Amino acid sequence: MMKVLTRVAWLFLGIGIVLEIAAGIVWNRTDTFLENSVVTEGLVIDLVLGMSSSDSSTAGYHPVVRFATESGESIEFRSSISSHPPAYEKGEAVTVRYDPDHHYNAKIDGFFSIWIGVVVLLPLGLLFMVPGIVIITITFKSKKRREHLKLMGRTTWVDISRIELDRSTSIQGKHPWRIYADWKDPLNAAQYTFKSSCLMFDPSPHLSRDRIQVCYDPYNPRNYQMNLDDLNNQNIGKIVDL
Repeated sequence: MMKVLTRVAWLFLGIGIVLEIAAGIVWNRTDTFLENSVVTEGLVIDLVLGMSSSDSSTAGYHPVVRFATESGESIEFRSSISSHPPAYEKGEAVTVRYDPDHHYNAKIDGFFSIWIGVVVLLPLGLLFMVPGIVIITITFKSKKRREHLKLMGRTTWVDISRIELDRSTSIQGKHPWRIYADWKDPLNAAQYTFKSSCLMFDPSPHLSRDRIQVCYDPYNPRNYQMNLDDLNNQNIGKIVDL
């Protein structure tokens, strides 16, 4: 389960990075367009009903704009941005930016008309990247914790206090079972409760004793790992390390 989650996290991170790179490219192209474009006045001559840019299930109105270039050439273009209700009216004057070398590369001089690509790609990339980074970070810390326990951990047998469903956790719509074991630190008499990884089956009938082995960090007993090799070897069901 953890391996699958890690792979998904790396996939999300990869998609997020690609989207952020795309946002950077679009940003650079938009900045170049703004730097080199010519500003003029245009007129909305029509409103064309089409797919809304903000909601794929809603029809929106694309303004069709006519403007004249510096050389007097008349150009018409349809804005890629649509809205419902329409953001413009027929006959409304608008400010237009166009590429002097490619006159049909023109846009209404408004924030969303100019920056829509960046506005969509930038947060979408973060939406993929953030969960990926969080999961990878948690996985990395968990791996380091296990490696530390292998080197510095102490092993002890602890009495099982209870076995019950963990109703605070849900995996694929099911609550997992957990084994709980209470332990008193012999150094300072502090009480700790160890709990197992998530068990997608009731382990009660499959435990051969009422004690279980736990490896813990003597300097930080909250860093521990319950030994579930006996259950793992029986191949009864999934054990999910969360």
